[in-house]
Amino acid sequence: ESTDLERVRDFAEREDCTVQTIRRYRLDEDKFDDERYERPSPCAVCDRIRLLATGELKPCLHGDASTTVDWDDTQGSIRACVAMKPACGSHASTHLVSAIGG
Repeated sequence: ESTDLERVRDFAEREDCTVQTIRRYRLDEDKFDDERYERPSPCAVCDRIRLLATGELKPCLHGDASTTVDWDDTQGSIRACVAMKPACGSHASTHLVSAIGG
């Protein structure tokens, strides 16, 4: 019998997707870093953008930068957002990451 995670991995493989897992930490174990579970990923390799319910695209969850989606040119909007990605980290002055679903 397969586990839920095995079924998710099988589905992702069929759909040509990647499964991302989050490291579970326990209080009774030593913490160690393992980049397979690193969230967020290091800025230098981050390839994520976030679409907010407000219709904005954010190039970095930790920054203030965003661009409004042009629904007549979604590809252009995504390209504009990616072009705004900071080289290394940001700090948001107007919101907490938890306030945008991060």
